Amino acid sequence: MRVLVLIALLVGVALAAPNTSSLERISGGSETKIQEYKFMGALKIGAIAVYTYHCGAALISNTVALTTADCVKLTVTSTLQLSVGSASSGGLISGSGLRIQDVKSHPSFDRPKQAYDVAILFLRDRATQSATVGYARVPGVTYNIADDTEAVALGWGTTKEPGWFPESNSETLKSVTLKIVNQEKCKTDYKYLQGQPLNGYLPDVHDTMICAAVVNEKKGACKGDEGGALVVSNDILAGLFSWVYRCGDTRSILRVFWPKTIRNEDLWKLCRQSPIGKEIAKRKWRWIGHTVRRGATNAATIAFDWRPPNGKRSRGRPVQTWRRSVENELRAAGLSWSEAKSTAEDRRKWRTLVETLCTSGVP
Repeated sequence: MRVLVLIALLVGVALAAPNTSSLERISGGSETKIQEYKFMGALKIGAIAVYTYHCGAALISNTVALTTADCVKLTVTSTLQLSVGSASSGGLISGSGLRIQDVKSHPSFDRPKQAYDVAILFLRDRATQSATVGYARVPGVTYNIADDTEAVALGWGTTKEPGWFPESNSETLKSVTLKIVNQEKCKTDYKYLQGQPLNGYLPDVHDTMICAAVVNEKKGACKGDEGGALVVSNDILAGLFSWVYRCGDTRSILRVFWPKTIRNEDLWKLCRQSPIGKEIAKRKWRWIGHTVRRGATNAATIAFDWRPPNGKRSRGRPVQTWRRSVENELRAAGLSWSEAKSTAEDRRKWRTLVETLCTSGVP
């Protein structure tokens, strides 16, 4: 689930006081054209002619754009530029590089609490409206967004939860349609999550935040989408993407929150996954088939048919060997080792055999 910050009174700029919650990055979304969301800009950081994507931003006038305070917290204003007029997050050559004159973060911004995570970018270079450059509308403080209202999240972030290796940001602007989530439900869900092991870092959901999500679908915002816009009615700025709880977290995606539980079988079905035991068995039998096909001169293939000298095992060696366990498993399925080897030569027949073995419960 994701939380986006609500743009509150900031130097005369006010945003709706809605209630929303979201799920993952612009993951599960689709590429979009800049003509559809002309106000979106890519905030870049660098020097001279070398600038790289840093965060998203929303243009609200020819001299002002909005982003999150966290995006500009430790930056030097002279190193920032705003690229507009292009759906690409690439070099400045793909859009208009507007220099930033000044940055004003909300005075109450609290990084640990993620509260008031919004900042104003004052542009030194004026943006010129065109077929690909426009402004988002900023609603007044009395503007309300009802629960379940459809909202579009925009960004150039990653498409899945970062793993051992860093994921690349999207090179093209993506959008995903979410729904505004009831504020009290969002707060309750996060309270449960905060009480789980290793989740003590999660901030509270404040009234200055909104939540947006899609039930049972892997959609939402993620790393790299910070500063990206959440809009309703195509160009009304409802909020900016601020922080996320585990991009693509299974329980968030499936909307299964503690202390609710879900049976493993149902979870596998929802995620289109096989039980782990069956998956391990499939991989084992596929490897056996692959090794048999490698040829009689291959060491691993030879090892399959190796017998101890004189047909007797050495003193102290285990009676049950891996080869014997495989033969026993085949025998349980009504096959001999020689029949299995013959079948393995034909990939299609072997795949069918593997499915049969795993479906019948053979390990």
